[in-house]
Amino acid sequence: MNTEGTIRLPDGSTIQAGHAGALHVVTDSYPINIIGWSHNGRTIYFLSHRDHSRGRAVDRFGKSRIRVATWRRPGTFHNPDEGCFRERGCPDGSMVTTDGHEDYRTPEF
Repeated sequence: MNTEGTIRLPDGSTIQAGHAGALHVVTDSYPINIIGWSHNGRTIYFLSHRDHSRGRAVDRFGKSRIRVATWRRPGTFHNPDEGCFRERGCPDGSMVTTDGHEDYRTPEF
C-alpha cells in the first residue's frame, strides 16, 4: 500500500493519503478517508467513519477496519457505461467516490 505523494486514479481524480471520499450503499452515503492505494491506482484503501453493515463507527474491538475498493472497468455488470470503485467483497452494490465527504441516510427506512 502506497501512502506517499499523490496518484492519479482511473476515474481521473488525483488523491493523496487522507483524501476525503464517500461510500455509497444503495441510497445512503457514508464519509470515508482514503489512506493508501496500489502502485497503479486501481485499488484504494480507506477507513469508514461508520460501519454501514452494523451502524457503528468501529468493530467490536474498538478498531476501525481498513477497507478495500477496486476499480471496475466500464462494461461490467454494475457499471455498464463508466468505470467506478466498488468495495471488495461487498455484495450490496456499494460504490466509492473520491470527490469529498458525503453523509446521508434515506429517511424512509
